[in-house]
Amino acid sequence: MEETKFTRRSFLKGAGALGAAAALGGSLAYKPVEAFAEAADVASNTGEKEAIFGYCHMCMSNGNCSYVGTVKDGVVVNLEGDPRRKSSKGMMCPRGKSAILQLYNPHRITAPMKRTNPEKGMEVDPGWVEISWDEALDLAAEKIKEAVDEDPRKLVNMFGFASYESGHATMGLGLWPGALGSPNTSSTKGQMCAIHYGGCYAFSCFPTICYDGKYNNYLVILGRGMGYDNASANSDALQFAENLKRGARYVVVGPRCTMEASRGEWVPSKPGSDLSLVYAWMHCMLYEIENGFDEPFVRSRTNAPYLIDENGDYVLGADGKPLMWDEADGTAKAFDDPALAKPALFGEHEVNGKKYPTAFTLFKESLKDFTPEWAEEYSTVPAAKIREIANNLVKEACFGRTIVIEGNEMPLRPAAVVIGRGDTNQEDGTLCDLFSRVLNMLLGNPGYPGGVIGNSYAEYKVNEGNGTIEPYMEAATVAEGQLHWPPNCLDYSDCAFPHRHSTNTLMLRSMADPEYYGFDYKPSVLVSTGANPIITTAQPEAGIAACKAMDFVIYHGCYHYDEMAMMSDLLLPEHSVLEDNGVYFFPGNEGCANFDDEEVLPTLKSILVRKGVAPLYNTMESNDILIEIFDRMGRIKDWNETINAHGAIGYTALKDVPPSAPNPPQWVDWGNEEWKLEPEKKYTIREIWDRNIKSQYGDDKGIEYLEQEHLLEYNPLRGANVYPSFRSDQKVRFQVYLESQHRDGRRVVDFLRSIKNDHGFDIEERIKFPIDEIERRYTALPYWPEKVRALDSEPAEFDLYGFNYRQPLHLFRQGNADQDPVRRDYSDRYIPDFNSILLNTQVCEERGIQLGDEIIVESPYGKTHGKALPTDIVRPDCVGVGGTRGRCTSWMGKELVDDTSYNKIMNSDFGYCDPIDGAVIDVVRVKIYKA
Repeated sequence: MEETKFTRRSFLKGAGALGAAAALGGSLAYKPVEAFAEAADVASNTGEKEAIFGYCHMCMSNGNCSYVGTVKDGVVVNLEGDPRRKSSKGMMCPRGKSAILQLYNPHRITAPMKRTNPEKGMEVDPGWVEISWDEALDLAAEKIKEAVDEDPRKLVNMFGFASYESGHATMGLGLWPGALGSPNTSSTKGQMCAIHYGGCYAFSCFPTICYDGKYNNYLVILGRGMGYDNASANSDALQFAENLKRGARYVVVGPRCTMEASRGEWVPSKPGSDLSLVYAWMHCMLYEIENGFDEPFVRSRTNAPYLIDENGDYVLGADGKPLMWDEADGTAKAFDDPALAKPALFGEHEVNGKKYPTAFTLFKESLKDFTPEWAEEYSTVPAAKIREIANNLVKEACFGRTIVIEGNEMPLRPAAVVIGRGDTNQEDGTLCDLFSRVLNMLLGNPGYPGGVIGNSYAEYKVNEGNGTIEPYMEAATVAEGQLHWPPNCLDYSDCAFPHRHSTNTLMLRSMADPEYYGFDYKPSVLVSTGANPIITTAQPEAGIAACKAMDFVIYHGCYHYDEMAMMSDLLLPEHSVLEDNGVYFFPGNEGCANFDDEEVLPTLKSILVRKGVAPLYNTMESNDILIEIFDRMGRIKDWNETINAHGAIGYTALKDVPPSAPNPPQWVDWGNEEWKLEPEKKYTIREIWDRNIKSQYGDDKGIEYLEQEHLLEYNPLRGANVYPSFRSDQKVRFQVYLESQHRDGRRVVDFLRSIKNDHGFDIEERIKFPIDEIERRYTALPYWPEKVRALDSEPAEFDLYGFNYRQPLHLFRQGNADQDPVRRDYSDRYIPDFNSILLNTQVCEERGIQLGDEIIVESPYGKTHGKALPTDIVRPDCVGVGGTRGRCTSWMGKELVDDTSYNKIMNSDFGYCDPIDGAVIDVVRVKIYKA
């Protein structure tokens, strides 16, 4: 076979062909499926025909695309995009179409199963025996009740992406264990993509921050994909393409030239260095560029003018309110004083005989040494390029410019910086997360046209005592009594990591050895809700050990004989996606916040529905499994009361997170409370959903009505109301100076020191992070954490940086992509980086590595292997491993075990994560050699 040389141009050309092929396949969706089914010479043209429909969950834009399907003689023979779905323009990508193969997956669990072999292992036959649903549900209820009656903390629930199907968001995202009194719930996927803390802190937004695609002209992208490798058929990708057509400019900073970068500009940076760039850009804006920040916005819409005392706290007046210095008359006034005319941004000002600096004075001083030359030394991005980007951000932000939308005038700031897990999943992830948000504040763009907007379009939650935005949910200020020792929560969320999105990997360790981690109880029953904690994070052996330590493991909402099944005692299988008759709340896009197509925006907060084929096997709907278990435990009242308190559709678990989430909500509230559940009555999940919909839309608009419409808009936003800074009270101030975090850190750090000093427990040994450094990390001001960067202190033999990136056909582990024979075959034939290792051509030449050579990538923590792919789209000091694959058991095929797996070379222990949000560092030092 003739050797092919992959240059940057040829590789990108091939990737572009893939995108074109995906678009061509999706274009069939413009024809209704009925027309497609009647076309000549297609398999669906025989037998009795029926239709199914639903929403797709094959990427992180869960629910953005909808489908309609053709069924012939009971067999699903075709899926197409639903032409009525505006957000995807009736298209589907190959991932969505692959749901047919998921339905007919030969490795499906077809009935409830009970283990007969007590030995557990990845290649050990569990000795499954099929049992009835009555026996299975009785056994599950018995084991859960036994644990809860003894101590609710002994019940552990883990959930993953599949929990969107398994128990839905209704009670499946950790809410149902809380109804039984257990605090031990954990997201198995969250530690690998902790993207929420900064949005929750700075903008009252969960789950993430987007950009305004309709008006943004200059976007700097750090650590994320925006189109091709995010969700290739939905409105995110479509809007990205439209923006390119109208001339928007994109700058992608990172170790790999992405598809987006090939359409814009690629700035190669060292992995894990983006914080230095954020600091340098802000340095330029404050020290080098004339009028380099939006001064009116910073003065009137941030806490920059607040006076700060020697402890880093606000200077308070006699009424307990923070003070500012009014330059108009030279006096100190409360932040909300109606007479306040011109708050001072700079200088020190005397209050009661003592001088205090403004927050902005301290902020600017903290950035003094973070010059472009300093950032170049660490990031390797030339200082000139750093300055160029900073100047472009300022220029394109158009300070002072306004726009009129529906008769409403507001600022237009069409320049922004957005980040993703490539930044947040670093040792300094929360710092980069927060200060990238602050950079947008300097640009004056939060919540305005062209700027950054939360994908839930949330209102800003206001701290009435000081006038600033109050962090909520994951960033919420730690409440009195929230921290405990000994801890109750197996993931240390009530002692060391109250702001974690997920510290699932630590939970796995504490489950295996609770005494070592300071717990005064031993967990006994694990219920995995559509989750696989063994392979969805780093170091699978930690998950295996945790499962072995449990007395009983229940796999709820399971689907196939995967690693989690191999470690379980009881399997409770769910329907396939195409067998589902579920309801789902779509909370909005994770990429682009606003769209040129006016028909798209109102549908981005919607209730969606599925109507599938009759189940092939003896499986159940996952919510109904939980309802049956609650009923058999005699706890149906607890289930109903939880539903009545939270609603039954959407991210209802968020509603119980103090302080209450800002509106618009991400769940469907009870409108007419007469539809709430009778406490002692047992309902099916379909009846519950029906009642919740009718409570909002009227007695005649329940599930059957939704099935006719396919989509019901929920609290839609249009025009000027898309922009939360327009809708919100204009007096609310963003936090340039991170006062809430500084204040919060004192409580956390004091508690950690008390564990060590008062209880004699070496908490630093467990979390593998110095308390002094955690104190610094809870900072109000920019600083550089140079003394504890594990990435910079590995042995010299690990001379390259390994990083992971998304692959469109193998995005995360959703939809069993690694088993799909069509996707695997297509990837083998046409996707050059499938099961391959991206290496720079220069490195390959120096080390004698040829295209297709089998090579080993080894870190200090593990190994993986793959085919060498020489290319110029990665930096010479980097190794790229795409996609999320790699199995630990061969029960679903040996080829899956042989897949290239990035997770196997990461370290999931603490000391290798961000100490605030718990994000696992996704860049590791590696060495390479031929197999």
